[in-house]
Amino acid sequence: MEPEPAEAFKLYREYLGLSQTALATEMGVTTTSISRWETGAVPLSEHSQAMMHVKALVEKKLQADIRKCFGELKPELTIGEFEGLFGLPSPSFRQGRDKKVYIGHIQILEHHDHTIHYSLSDGRWLAIGEDGIGRELTPALMKSFRHQTRPSRKTKKR
Repeated sequence: MEPEPAEAFKLYREYLGLSQTALATEMGVTTTSISRWETGAVPLSEHSQAMMHVKALVEKKLQADIRKCFGELKPELTIGEFEGLFGLPSPSFRQGRDKKVYIGHIQILEHHDHTIHYSLSDGRWLAIGEDGIGRELTPALMKSFRHQTRPSRKTKKR
């Protein structure tokens, strides 16, 4: 589920925790521009300069937020269980079976059963399985990712 560009822009701003005025200042535009993009009064394409700028801000915040989340879990994990396990977050959206909107797709490398996403409605990181159900990120769940990884179809030996 990808929201329309105007809705996506607004969701990105809300995730950033910025008012329209603060985002306008950050981007070097007017508050009126932000308002018009969010309402769709001025069409905003997925690849416009404004959208790419706000996505870059979101990616930066996602990286900081997931580092903080993993940092809180990491003391219970060994370096070998943690390092090299996750890809970089992307600012894409997903809707779970619970109808909640998630942002920040993070691939668990060589593990194809779950991806990690940030719940916009309750402000926490969850691992969403192929079944569409979000599971709380815990040290036990993260350890299971390390032990359940399997080669991707592309890298399997024949």
